Formats: sequence, C-alpha cells, structure tokens
Amino acid sequence: MFEGLLHQHHYLSYRSPVGENLQYLVCARGGRPVACLLFGSAAWQCAARDRHIGWDGATRAGRLPWLTNNTRFLILPWVRIPHLPAMCWAG
Repeated sequence: MFEGLLHQHHYLSYRSPVGENLQYLVCARGGRPVACLLFGSAAWQCAARDRHIGWDGATRAGRLPWLTNNTRFLILPWVRIPHLPAMCWAG
C-alpha cells in the first residue's frame, strides 16, 4: 500500500529505495491512510551540509550514521487540514 500511494500521489513518484530506509504509513483512527514518510541513508558527501555542520572527512565518517535523509513526505490528497505540513515540522 505504501509504495502504491507514493507512486500514485507523490510528484516524484516512487522507485525502490536504495540502501537502508524506514517507511512510515500514517493512518487515521479508522485505518484510512493520511500520510507517507520515507527516510533513507544520508548522502556520503554533501559539501554544503558538511560546511554548515563544520565536518571534516574524519568527523563525517564517524557521525554520518546518525543522520537521515527525508526521501519522501506525502500528505494524501483527501486530507484537508489547513497548514498541516507546517504544523508537522514546527518544533
């Protein structure tokens, strides 16, 4: 179901993820799916990220397993809650 929803409704569609990944299918109390989240392994090298964090090569190698990449974030089209994506990411 997760893959089908992303394939049908996400603007980037869906292909099998590469490497380690974690999939979340969020459902309402009645069981109807309302969102899909897909997290994957962080990119080995990302110059902008590494500069921002202040990582050199050795630090990156030791700490990269603690990072993840938000590969897909989808709120399904039948969900109608104003400003929901902003509310999800507000700390």
